[in-house]
Amino acid sequence: MLQTVSTLVKERILEHGPGWCFTSRDFQDLNSATGIRSTLSKLCRDKMIRRLTQGLYESPRENPLLGVLPPQVDQIAGAYSEKNGVRIQPSGAYAANLVGLSEQVPGRIIFLTTGPSQKLMIGKMEIQFQTATDKTMFAAGTKVGLTIQALRSLGKDTLIEKHICDFQGS
Repeated sequence: MLQTVSTLVKERILEHGPGWCFTSRDFQDLNSATGIRSTLSKLCRDKMIRRLTQGLYESPRENPLLGVLPPQVDQIAGAYSEKNGVRIQPSGAYAANLVGLSEQVPGRIIFLTTGPSQKLMIGKMEIQFQTATDKTMFAAGTKVGLTIQALRSLGKDTLIEKHICDFQGS
């Protein structure tokens, strides 16, 4: 029995579950780019998925009390990286928060990238991708790279003994 492209796309989305951010490239093995984009547009109209920005979609997560939850930053960044074929690395206060060196919740989420600088507005959340040198990106995507960016964001004058002890304990 032959399945339609729409059915195959829906099945793949359901396999990944709620919260999955993706692009049309995740379905390129199923049909032509035009066919996939058409299917994704139909699924958006049917409210099965939502379009976050051009070429970037999400299978929404829902909470019984809060309703539809915002997409997760790491999911958005991963899909952006895949879509554009670039490497990314969390930076600034966001990186410090991820490694536990700061409890500050960043107002601006910054990723360094090997691609062009760009801002994405996803609802009220702003994600910035800033072009970085190869030297800065040498450890991108690793715990070492994340730690380097976290320490860089704090600066050597801000690092205190508490941070060093906390970091050595983790």
